[in-house]
Amino acid sequence: MILPNKDAELNAGIRNRYIEGWQRSRTEQHLQTLYNKEEVPTQAIEEFKRKVEQEQRVHSDIELLTTMNINVSPSNTFKIF
Repeated sequence: MILPNKDAELNAGIRNRYIEGWQRSRTEQHLQTLYNKEEVPTQAIEEFKRKVEQEQRVHSDIELLTTMNINVSPSNTFKIF
């Protein structure tokens, strides 16, 4: 036979575990919702970063080639067209 005090302790423990599980579940749902909303913009940002880095490399290469062309003596000129 369960005493009334033990029964209350048991119910409180069950209620606490239920509430903790519910809170954990809601937190996971909120995190997934945030991830779903931010995934597309994050991918777009990463794509633009990649394009900017690629463009910066192209500009650096062009600047290097231009500098090389300027620093070469007239007999060894490069023609870039």
